[in-house]
Amino acid sequence: MTSLGDAARAEGWDAPPPLLAIIAEALPALEAPRVAIVSRSADHALEKVLTRAVPGARVTVLPNSSTVADRHIELAARGPMDLIVDLARGPKARRRFREVFFHLRPGGTLVSRLPREETLDELVQELQALRSSGELHPPTTARERRTTRERDLHALAASVGRLELRGGFVVVENTVDTVAKVRDTEMDRYLALRPEAGERIDSIAGVDFESRCEVRSSAGPGSAPDLPHHIEALELSLRQHSGVTCLPRQIALQGDVVIPATFRHHAKERLRNAGLLDWAPDFARRPAYDARPLPGRFFYLDNRYRGHFGHALTDQISQLWGWQRAKDRFPDLRALLFERDGYPFAEWEYTLLEAGGIGRDDVHVASEPVEVETLVVASQMFSMPDFVHPEIVRTYQSVGDALEADSRLAEGASRIFCSRRGRRSGHNRDQIEQVFADAGFEVIHPEDHPLSDQVRLFRRADVLAGLAGSGMFQMAFAERPKHVILVGSESYTATNEYLIASVLGHRLDLVLCRPDVPQEDRFKPAAFHSNFTYDPDREGRFLAQVLEDL
Repeated sequence: MTSLGDAARAEGWDAPPPLLAIIAEALPALEAPRVAIVSRSADHALEKVLTRAVPGARVTVLPNSSTVADRHIELAARGPMDLIVDLARGPKARRRFREVFFHLRPGGTLVSRLPREETLDELVQELQALRSSGELHPPTTARERRTTRERDLHALAASVGRLELRGGFVVVENTVDTVAKVRDTEMDRYLALRPEAGERIDSIAGVDFESRCEVRSSAGPGSAPDLPHHIEALELSLRQHSGVTCLPRQIALQGDVVIPATFRHHAKERLRNAGLLDWAPDFARRPAYDARPLPGRFFYLDNRYRGHFGHALTDQISQLWGWQRAKDRFPDLRALLFERDGYPFAEWEYTLLEAGGIGRDDVHVASEPVEVETLVVASQMFSMPDFVHPEIVRTYQSVGDALEADSRLAEGASRIFCSRRGRRSGHNRDQIEQVFADAGFEVIHPEDHPLSDQVRLFRRADVLAGLAGSGMFQMAFAERPKHVILVGSESYTATNEYLIASVLGHRLDLVLCRPDVPQEDRFKPAAFHSNFTYDPDREGRFLAQVLEDL
């Protein structure tokens, strides 16, 4: 076997000392090691040295000019790495350190050349100080009060084994097992780099559009929060993946990556699933599981909140665009969902899936982790609060048509008010209901009616009103634009109804009431779910004018 020194001399490369010794120590007796090199160019002598001296070495060279996303996908597709060598230096060396470190397998080594600016040296000192302080607290839960920066720093420090400065290089060992998050917009490139993992089989182009929804608010013009008039809907892909481990709570792992179907909010800057322990911007700790084989081909429809009506009408229905396309191609295809504690699979769920073209015999409800032979996944058309794709209208209309066809309700009121039980129902709900009843609205609780009748009620009415939340989501099945009036809390920041109205052209009047728990700069779940009190002398004046103008 050729030594690294001999290979360097053969290639005419004057390796910076003591780099070759560090590399030799990092790759003892490994067969076909995976090595990544970050360099100022796409061609580096070290690649030739390693190929010559290390039998079977699989070497990837990444120019430091590549984007963060490109590096992440390249390393995720080629990894996990036994060794990463960053020779690029420059002012972004510290950032690259944190980006590439978790692409190492447990026991893998990162060798990073110290830049002249010494910012990387400062990071090393920060990590060393934290590790020796006795105040190291790596993340243990999905939600913590700490800032994201502090949480990430503690996770990184807790992951470091050997850490030393040596001859102008930082040498650091990874001790944890992580999985790389892959975004929906990046998965097609990942599959192109790793074709054995699967392929894209269909797609729908992304589109930018202006919301069709006219919004008015009791808080005044321009005060409705986070309601973008211009919406950028992402490209949608239908993909099949080979060998995916699916866990309850909407978690899907393929080897060392978390596939996009794991993330409901897949357009967010940082992808999160509360069932995974978030460890770094693009990584989570690998969860423990014991999966049983599930042979065959399955269409993934699981949801972290499976059994919740609102999430079914947004997250799950927004994937049905891919079902029939995939079923035509794979006649043996079945749908995969998971049981959820406290939420047994309900009759209305079967009814909804049947309306979407998925027969009962095609529904497989798992109760434990499964290793799926082939998983088919369709991108979500609806990702609150970021975007909705206009093509979802086709799905809503076809599902609505199928549901209404089973309704035995002869007619419905021209004005309906959908009341609500439980949280966010208003302390003085009776008063709110009476205001609408006096204006000629029929007060209903949608859940008291069969799903088919709910659709007919919403389709037959000219004006839809109600307490904000999932009870109003049937407005998605309306066959024409409607006037919609929502009564809710100022702290309830969900934009589902607005996004639905944006593609269907509904007019939206928001009656915003004082919450028990006000929302602050940082999102507070307690505020989001807070109850509220309707004030007839405050937002009531706005509502009175809206009702008078009907």
